[in-house]
Amino acid sequence: MNALLEQFIAESRELLEAASGRFLELERSPDDPELVNELFRAMHTIKGNSGLFDVPALTRTVHAAEDVLVAVREGALRLGPEHVDLLLDAMDQVSAWLDELERDGRLGEGADAAGEALAGRLRALLGGGEGEDAPAPGEAAAEAGPAQGPGAALPPDWAVALPGGARAAALEAAGGTAVAVEYTPDENCFFAGDDPLQTARSAPGLVWLGVEPREPWPEDPESFDPYRCVLRFRLLCAAEPGAVREHFQYAGEEAVLHAFDPVWLAVPEGAPQGGELWAEVAGDLRRALAAGDAEALRARAEAALEAQGGEGWEPDCLRWIVRLAARADEAARARLALLVEALARGELPGEGEAPAAAPAGEAPAGAPAAKGADGGEGAAGDGEGPALDATARELLASQRDMLRTPCPAEVWDGRLASARAVCLRVAAGRPELAEAFDRARAERDAQPAIEAIEALLAGGSAEAPAAEEAVAEAAAAGAGAAGGP
Repeated sequence: MNALLEQFIAESRELLEAASGRFLELERSPDDPELVNELFRAMHTIKGNSGLFDVPALTRTVHAAEDVLVAVREGALRLGPEHVDLLLDAMDQVSAWLDELERDGRLGEGADAAGEALAGRLRALLGGGEGEDAPAPGEAAAEAGPAQGPGAALPPDWAVALPGGARAAALEAAGGTAVAVEYTPDENCFFAGDDPLQTARSAPGLVWLGVEPREPWPEDPESFDPYRCVLRFRLLCAAEPGAVREHFQYAGEEAVLHAFDPVWLAVPEGAPQGGELWAEVAGDLRRALAAGDAEALRARAEAALEAQGGEGWEPDCLRWIVRLAARADEAARARLALLVEALARGELPGEGEAPAAAPAGEAPAGAPAAKGADGGEGAAGDGEGPALDATARELLASQRDMLRTPCPAEVWDGRLASARAVCLRVAAGRPELAEAFDRARAERDAQPAIEAIEALLAGGSAEAPAAEEAVAEAAAAGAGAAGGP
């Protein structure tokens, strides 16, 4: 027998002997977290060490016992006498397999069948049937994803403060969700056979990893304990929350996961320079955003980047706009509207200042109420809507021109829906406009909508408000419509 196998057998016997007594204590004190953690570490160590040898039955059985203890630790299972008896039976079987290993150098012929049956009985405690693998604790929750929707949760401050390259990589690699992880291993994890650095480095979708001490390094090198883990790991992963949660399922409370939409990582770096040039670029971007033209938005931002080049807050703002323009979901459009406004202001608006889009067919928040035939305020459709200002007329003209432009049949419906949403926001209170768009959709011909827009444009205009306010109001109205209903 080689020395490594001999050491494994000796260490495993010591752990099993101690575990048997602890299981009996746990039956008397099922809510003692220290007992549960001690037993979990014993099973985890035996399982990890057994992977060095060809003993799949032993590994499978100890793994199932470990999963039961995870369920107890997470409060999903309360141990009773029958549970403890089954766990003790499993320990007795593992002990018998160690005797076979010591005597024959391998497990007996019936080991695989016995291990599969015993693991099935243990996993049945977790809700699965005997003889089949039930999901390990944490796996069922992992499938469900984050507790909050991706757009609802915010990243931790440290993730937003990461270098721009790491945040951009997460945005470009992630789907709708990124995951930030704070992993603080137990200080005695080395004795349990854990390798926290490898655990962190092998996390799914890893795009950034930081390591730092969780307490100051000792001034006296002689007092440093190399067998004690005093590190904290921070990770940014572009992966589904379920995959990351499953990877850290045995870390328990040592790993804290934050699932969020990576659009929140779009924060420009540097100091704003300001100037009329950037305000002019922002105006062009607002119009493209209001028109729902993602390609025009991206092209204008790239052209400004090429013309100005260099580093700085404004160019970085444009780079985030280019990245986000590829996404067509509501969260990305909202963040784009915020970044465009930031470019105009020279600062990132507070999240509470983000424009709220009105439902299709209603006026934007703050728009004048529609007037009835008697000159009083009335619901949209009571009569003519409010007079069009200069910005509204400009947006209507852009939608008319877009509808006149030929496009592939597969994008025609989306283009019509986008134009309808923008027009009904900037020209609220005009039911004939909505009817024209409905007719255009039914006839598969944009001409009724084009004619209705032209009729509005021929009706004159009122005095326009200040240009900056007008463009901002139009952008607020169109930002929510950029991707159509």
